[in-house]
Amino acid sequence: MRYATINKDDDVLHRQDLGTTRALCGEDAPYDVDADEAAFGLIAGTRFTCGPCDMAAAHRAPVNYGFRAADGANDDVRAAVRVLAIAGFEPARDPDEFRTTARGFLVESIAPGSVDVSRLLNGVGANGEGAETMLNAYIRTFKIMGWETSVIFEDDGVSCFVAYRPADGEEVTSVTDDQPHNHPH
Repeated sequence: MRYATINKDDDVLHRQDLGTTRALCGEDAPYDVDADEAAFGLIAGTRFTCGPCDMAAAHRAPVNYGFRAADGANDDVRAAVRVLAIAGFEPARDPDEFRTTARGFLVESIAPGSVDVSRLLNGVGANGEGAETMLNAYIRTFKIMGWETSVIFEDDGVSCFVAYRPADGEEVTSVTDDQPHNHPH
């Protein structure tokens, strides 16, 4: 999946499959946006994703990716994975597989109401500046969705943070119409 815009100078990013100019929302978005440019814009809050594209992506996103099989029935883990998937972040695929090349976010259960979030690269937990850049983007997304987070720390050489699920009724359920005035300060 990649990002594109309807107009050359548009700040709204539409999601589309490779080989097409049709966005997931049905609009024609012929102007491709470089993946790094899109990620930086989303992290900086200068670009926003199309709400209907977000919803279409969430319905297409594999619900069993981004977590280990042992956490498959954990509601907190599934909610955290949903937050990151709706925001367009790549989940680690099949993180339990031997000799995996999984790359993306990994959410693990640690206690009721909280999860540990890290990033996998080539099947192992990432650390350092590259991992922390993505973890900061994840943290920003969780905060937009009403979650609390810890600071980034290292655990057994892996950079990670803890995300705390909001109390019932306080969780934001969608990132559609994301605008700067909706962001936490």
